[in-house]
Amino acid sequence: MEAKAAIAFIVAQILFKLIFEFESSRTFAETHPMPAFKIIVIFTIVWAVICLLCLVNLRTGYLLAVIFGVLNLFPLVLLIMGIAPHPYRPYFNGWITLSLIYFSYHAYLSHGERGGEKDNNREQETMNAQNNSPPLTLTEMAAGEVARVETIEGENTLISRMAAIGFTPGVAVTMVRNSGGRKPLIVTVRDSRIALGRDVANKIIVRKKEQ
Repeated sequence: MEAKAAIAFIVAQILFKLIFEFESSRTFAETHPMPAFKIIVIFTIVWAVICLLCLVNLRTGYLLAVIFGVLNLFPLVLLIMGIAPHPYRPYFNGWITLSLIYFSYHAYLSHGERGGEKDNNREQETMNAQNNSPPLTLTEMAAGEVARVETIEGENTLISRMAAIGFTPGVAVTMVRNSGGRKPLIVTVRDSRIALGRDVANKIIVRKKEQ
């Protein structure tokens, strides 16, 4: 959704320059030394290139849209300086540009998350191909056994909290103590000894490493 919205606002930015700013920049250049028309032409070409990058779904295109969007706010600077050829157009241009920056930034972040998910999925598929042992929960491991985390079942808040203490797909986990009952488990992850409640441990799916 963010990517489509970003592309729509980029197209709106191009149309705004073609319809409104080309002619007004010519008039402005006649009375001011600033090469306004050349600047508008360059900006239009750059926006067209960025639009093409976004259309082919390149993450770099959205990053460039954010960076260039900030530069595209220069008409507001002219308005503040009192030399804008039209007093209201910079506001409209600013609204388009700020919306463009917002959606492009979120599209850029979204592409990064999907890329990370693809890397995690490839890593998980590789581990599954190398290890045919059945998946089990952390509570089913005995003391001294070693396994690799396959996935964590639960809400994003739980997944983020577990990732913060080292539980990510593929990481090795060594069971230190599993006394049964309702006592917490003690495991070693990334050279750190961690105690886990059994309700949380039941949501951590692992595969035992082949000895």
